[in-house]
Amino acid sequence: EVPWMELQMDTWYPFGRYREFVIYSAIDDCTRFVYSRAYYNANIENTKHFIKELIKRMPFWIMRIRTDQWREFSKTITKFLEELKIEHIKNEAYHPEHNWKIERHHLTENVFEVKNRPYLISLEEANYMLRNWLSFYNFSRKHLGFGMKKLSPRAKYLETISKIGT
Repeated sequence: EVPWMELQMDTWYPFGRYREFVIYSAIDDCTRFVYSRAYYNANIENTKHFIKELIKRMPFWIMRIRTDQWREFSKTITKFLEELKIEHIKNEAYHPEHNWKIERHHLTENVFEVKNRPYLISLEEANYMLRNWLSFYNFSRKHLGFGMKKLSPRAKYLETISKIGT
C-alpha cells in the first residue's frame, strides 16, 4: 500500500507478436500510475531505455520491478537494475497472475486508439497517442480496482503520501 514499493513491468504487441511494434508498460502496484512507450522491438537496449525513461517519468523513486521471464528481462537487466539500486523480481514461468495488474492494464490499453488504427505506420505517432492516453489514464480516469475508491492514480498517490507523512 505504498507507492514506489513495487512496479509490475511487461511488454505487449497490439497487432500481434513481432508485428509493427511492441509497447513496454509499467504500473505502480499501489497507485496504478502507469508509464508506457512503443518501440520497434523488445530487446535489452530498448528495455534499458524504457527503464531510464520510467525512472524520469514516475513521480517517485522505484524500489522494485517485477517482470516475467521473457528474454527482454534477462540477467543483463537484473544487473542493470542492481546498478540503479532497484530490486528485480522475476515471476515463475507461466504464472501471469503474479503480474495481474499490468496484464489487466494491457486489456485497458487494448481499447486505446492505437489498436484501432491498423494503418498506423509511425512509431512517433504511436508514442504521441500513448502520451495522450496516459495523461488521461493517470490524471483523470477514475479507477474501480481494489483499494482505488474511484480515484485517479495521481489522486491515489497524493492521498497515500499524505497518510505516510502524518
